[in-house]
Amino acid sequence: MIKKTNIILLLIAIAFSNNMFASSKIIKTDAWGEAYIQDDVLSAKEQALQAALKNAVAQALGTKIYAKSSSKNFALISAAVTSKTEGYVNRYKIKKQKIDKKNNIIKIKVRAYIDKTQLQQKFDNIKA
Repeated sequence: MIKKTNIILLLIAIAFSNNMFASSKIIKTDAWGEAYIQDDVLSAKEQALQAALKNAVAQALGTKIYAKSSSKNFALISAAVTSKTEGYVNRYKIKKQKIDKKNNIIKIKVRAYIDKTQLQQKFDNIKA
């Protein structure tokens, strides 16, 4: 009897967790960011990383709002939503890093996993 109860509880837990994950959709996207290297390479790397994450969020958002907005509104809404990447980026991985010594620029490519639900909520709040 105990084993049967444990199995039933396990199945209920799995059903609830699947519903929870289904409500939060993740968009996988690759994006580049770059920054000028002045004195500190680490600082420039962080700036390039943040630019890449911002570009990933913009890519995830772009298709959705471009279809529903004029090009003028697209720029305003995109800037408002992508001004901060916190809360949208579930996780990321740096795929490539290049340093252009001639131009003092660092370029970083990331694969970012964007929370579409959070992005949608922010988009809806701005449009309202």
